Amino acid sequence: MEGLEIFFTLVGILIGLIVIVLNIILFFKVWKMTNDVKSIKENLNSSEFNLSSFALDDKEGMRDVLVKMFSDRVLDIVRNGKTDEEQTADIKSLASDYDKKAKYLNIDINFAELSADLFNRLKCIRRFFMS
Repeated sequence: MEGLEIFFTLVGILIGLIVIVLNIILFFKVWKMTNDVKSIKENLNSSEFNLSSFALDDKEGMRDVLVKMFSDRVLDIVRNGKTDEEQTADIKSLASDYDKKAKYLNIDINFAELSADLFNRLKCIRRFFMS
């Protein structure tokens, strides 16, 4: 009988250790996940992204959100230090993508015109500060 008791005690200890290790792993995974949620929340709040515009079918609100997102992306392209030709190509491609999004959402806006105006303004600002 003693041999069987020792066996069950060892199996119980082994199962207990496995449960403890798995709980520690789970704790750190949940901790990491909460940090990810915090960073997502900060990103959404910092860019003033307004999901209620999409939920309420507010065309003007959706238009404003798309223009803001587009403007931020154009600014990122201009900041990356490529040549004007490369930036123009990237912005045209971006404008095409956003034109498709606007058409899908049934919003009347021409991102190609907006991109040309925005790009010229950003180049003027860059020249002003470079001189």
